[in-house]
Formats: sequence, structure tokens, C-alpha cells
Amino acid sequence: MNYEISVFYCFPRSGGTLINQCLLCAPENVVLSEVNPTRSVIEPEVQAAEWFGLLTQEAAAQLRGRTYIERIEEIARQSRAQKRRLCLRDWVGVNFLPDTSEWSPKPSSVLEQKRYLEHAGFRLREARVLRRSAALYSS
Repeated sequence: MNYEISVFYCFPRSGGTLINQCLLCAPENVVLSEVNPTRSVIEPEVQAAEWFGLLTQEAAAQLRGRTYIERIEEIARQSRAQKRRLCLRDWVGVNFLPDTSEWSPKPSSVLEQKRYLEHAGFRLREARVLRRSAALYSS
């Protein structure tokens, strides 16, 4: 895999939505928000189709049920074909915080996004957005 993806690891309530808005000021950016190999708030193929027109509804439907990496690979291909830059805002809460989602299993305490994408051969440009843990828990 010779695709480069920018990944923003954002804990809940740390400013990730603001980062999305700033990145989306550049029309060549595609930002898939709150996506994670364990669980995504809105599945990446749905965001790619409905928010950015990278996929048809039919193509997005065909990706459902495929592995996370297969879905990201196809979205990366489509982004590249349209000369757009793919950015992922990782939903790291499901990997580190219990009860982040009603669908999330016990947190793995691992940056799963990084492991999955590197294992698949993606080149990553990474940034971490943090907040003091006490402030995170109290909010």
C-alpha cells in the first residue's frame, strides 16, 4: 500500500471537532471523523459517500461487511483518484475509555488505528490531540 494518510488521535472533548473544521477549510481534504477499527460513530464508507461524494451509495453498500482496512483502502484509492488528501480523526475513546459507546467492548488500551493501518502498509502522518485526563473525565 503506497497511500499516505493523516491520522489525528483525538480523545473525546479534546478539540477534535475544531480540528475537523480547520482541515475542511481546504477543499482537497477529506476528513473521516470518529472512525476506529473497533467501532466508528458513522461508518467510514457512509461518510465518504454522503459527505464527500467519493463513493456512490451502491459502492458504499458493497463495502459494508468488508474489513475495516478494505474499506479504508477503497476510500484512500478514491481520494487519491480525485486528488484529495485523506485524513482520519480516530475515535480513540473506544480503545482507552470504558463505556465510551454502548457498542464498544472492553478497551484494548492500544492505538488500534495505528496498528491496523501500519500493518496494511499505509504511510502515516500522525498528530495527537490531548487534554488533561482529569478534565477529560470531569467533562
